[in-house]
Amino acid sequence: NKSIVSAAIIEIVAYKQQWYLVYKDAYYGQELFKLQEQNKTYELALYKNINQKGIGFSPQLIRGFQKDLMCFYATEDAIALWRYASDSKQFYEVKTIYLTNEQLSMSDLQLDFAYVYEQKLYFTVINYASKSLELWVSDGNASGTFKLKQFVYAQPLANDQQLIGYKHLIYFNANDGISGQELWCTDGSIKGTRLFKDISPGKSSSSPQWMTVFKDELYFVADNYNNGNELWKTNG
Repeated sequence: NKSIVSAAIIEIVAYKQQWYLVYKDAYYGQELFKLQEQNKTYELALYKNINQKGIGFSPQLIRGFQKDLMCFYATEDAIALWRYASDSKQFYEVKTIYLTNEQLSMSDLQLDFAYVYEQKLYFTVINYASKSLELWVSDGNASGTFKLKQFVYAQPLANDQQLIGYKHLIYFNANDGISGQELWCTDGSIKGTRLFKDISPGKSSSSPQWMTVFKDELYFVADNYNNGNELWKTNG
């Protein structure tokens, strides 16, 4: 157990009445820790040291998933999805998402966003080498973890909710190289990943952002190339 240095906190999430942290420690490197109460104060305790051979295994994007905990780990040669099974108390790798090679280094890859909706984990990976943004989905098992679609990577929109669940679909903005940056949706299947609406027709982009659900409708800001940024909504 140890005291907490705030500057070393990379990420923090609350799950099942417990705080979990990605914490950069001088001894263990960047690993997964948890806060535990001791004498009415909270102290930091190592939750899992997966990379016992070296420093800096780099857990990222911790998410509560069903009754378990999911997160991603990056080493020098791989990015993988891991799961902590609360029933068996086992922490195990679900699937390797990327392996590096002579043409692809870890600096070419970035885990961008993760979102849990209706028993599935959706996440995006930026591949700077191919200038692409990939949308993935996982049901928590290796066979149910796969890439839904690859898009053209563009600079992320400021203050943008990248993935949002609404009426059993995930909505997001993406550029397929044909329609520009537009509103897409997916039901968690490859065939069910589609362009929802080309608001600014052609290769120009409406760049939908600030997506939020209010009173059973999905609201967002978009530019139809004629009137500038305006408030839009859809009932699905």
